[in-house]
Amino acid sequence: MTSPISPLANENFWNTHGENFQHLKNRLMPPADQGFAALLDDLGQRGLLDSTLVVWMGEFGRTPRTTNGGTGREHWPWCYSAVLAGGGVQGGQVHGASDRWAAYSARDPVSPDDLGATILHALGRPIPINLGQPLTTLFG
Repeated sequence: MTSPISPLANENFWNTHGENFQHLKNRLMPPADQGFAALLDDLGQRGLLDSTLVVWMGEFGRTPRTTNGGTGREHWPWCYSAVLAGGGVQGGQVHGASDRWAAYSARDPVSPDDLGATILHALGRPIPINLGQPLTTLFG
């Protein structure tokens, strides 16, 4: 017996080395935005958002310039974003900034170790497992 194959089975999902902007706008971001908003709304309505840390991020960013004839974006470890919500994080904040090309950090850089320390801080587990410093300014 064979299982049905998703119509997106042959798509490259988030690994958008080609047709990056089309895939993000038309296929990837709408359900991701809707799901993220629904999760935060549900946690808030249940009174669980303050005790639940939600982290939304990838493991790298994308090159500041397109490739593949202007349609793709390759992997770029030097600058990327993360979203933290709940778990004591005060909403509506932006920490840090990239340069005008989104290539490198221009203000208040955060290392992976800092992000890990921040997550442990939010969980009430300030265990030093790396050399990072928690971003305590994110918390109220």
